[in-house]
Amino acid sequence: MTPLTTDLAESNWDEYAVAQGAHLYQSQMWARFQEAQGRTVVSDSDTSWSWLAALRRGRGGVYYLYAAYGPTVASGGAAGAIKSLVAAGRAAGVDFIRFDPLGSITESELKRHGALPVGEFQPRYRLVLDITLNEDELRRNVSS
Repeated sequence: MTPLTTDLAESNWDEYAVAQGAHLYQSQMWARFQEAQGRTVVSDSDTSWSWLAALRRGRGGVYYLYAAYGPTVASGGAAGAIKSLVAAGRAAGVDFIRFDPLGSITESELKRHGALPVGEFQPRYRLVLDITLNEDELRRNVSS
């Protein structure tokens, strides 16, 4: 587990993450943004998975580790990624870990390791809208 993004800057983290198909929220740039918000960022990786997460305070004073759009998991890497997140959470003394896994990870694998599904934290689908169009064209292209 890497406790600081300064360690990330000295590594090839972003190149590795891109090769795995990781989300922008798993990048060094996102880690720096999280640190600018006063959050501690931790990360870990192996040959078949990687994750980057921030330690956060929630409502009611809960303390949790959040890997937005992570971990990124290749085939066969689910167990290692989850075990690594759990170890990081325990080391930090968090109340729970929230993550949005991407890649080759199934619901049955998540359940086997004790993960519970909860409501969506990040939007699953996004709309890219060309705002150079005039208002009538914009309205015509919008759907529910």
